Amino acid sequence: MAIRIDGTNTTANPGITGADADTGLQFGTNELKLVTGGTEAVKIDSNQKLTASQGILFGTDTADVNTLDDYEEGTWTPQYAGATTSGTYTYDSQVGAYTKIGNRVVVDLNLTNITTVSAGSGAVRVTGLPFLSQSTLSVFPHGACRLSHHDVHSATITVTTTPVTNDNRLTVILSRDNTSATAVLVTNKTSNSADILASCTYLVA
Repeated sequence: MAIRIDGTNTTANPGITGADADTGLQFGTNELKLVTGGTEAVKIDSNQKLTASQGILFGTDTADVNTLDDYEEGTWTPQYAGATTSGTYTYDSQVGAYTKIGNRVVVDLNLTNITTVSAGSGAVRVTGLPFLSQSTLSVFPHGACRLSHHDVHSATITVTTTPVTNDNRLTVILSRDNTSATAVLVTNKTSNSADILASCTYLVA
């Protein structure tokens, strides 16, 4: 084992090493790094935050697919639009937030007092998702949705959101009694007091 305490150790030449000269501990200014093969693997910084450059595996697992390699929180800007023609709309509140863990993202959104400047057409889309959804889905995720001032089918049981495949948009879906589900249309909006408050969890591309 070699120990150097001189304040000049680099990633390729750690301050404490064993038989492998480029694997060991590196000491920086208010930080500590674990180096393997001359490459930084783990760092504890001056804010006592730990970074694992290639992600984290639990227990005895070695599979890359099971590596937890991402966690992120942020905001996004949802917009109301038509699938055929987007149209233009303004809002009293236009807020979106998300949390991403691995390949799964949870989004929340508030669009209130959706005011038509120029009307779109087709199915309602909420655009601007922070990540593209998967291009092929074996399951179709749905999230909760509160919809106001839209004239929907009288047999509606639930209103949900679901992502458009390989896209950054959500569709608003009506599940109906004793008939097929259908999308909410822009023409169903009856007032500039219309709101959409929703969430959805989906897999990213």
